[in-house]
Amino acid sequence: MLFVVTCTSYTNIECYITGDVISEEYSLEYGTDKIEMHVGAVEAGERAIIIDDLIATGGTLSAALKLLERVGVQVVECACLIELPELKGRERLGDNPLFVLIKSA
Repeated sequence: MLFVVTCTSYTNIECYITGDVISEEYSLEYGTDKIEMHVGAVEAGERAIIIDDLIATGGTLSAALKLLERVGVQVVECACLIELPELKGRERLGDNPLFVLIKSA
């Protein structure tokens, strides 16, 4: 099982991961942000599932996908607790499968 900690900041609070990191910037409704993980946290050829609490615009998940794919990791599936389908975040994931527990009405 592969478990990788990534970090993203909200409300301009800096996210701190010590050591060398790689990052992927993404756009938000109100600006930009970035997601980071340790260099060497994963190796090319590994498989991963990305889990997030919420998918709205899809910015965080699509950035995580790009970050992992950039280092050669195969993302098998994305999973979220809640989806806000009216914001069309699923569209930013391309052909990557998305499992959701709750879709808002």
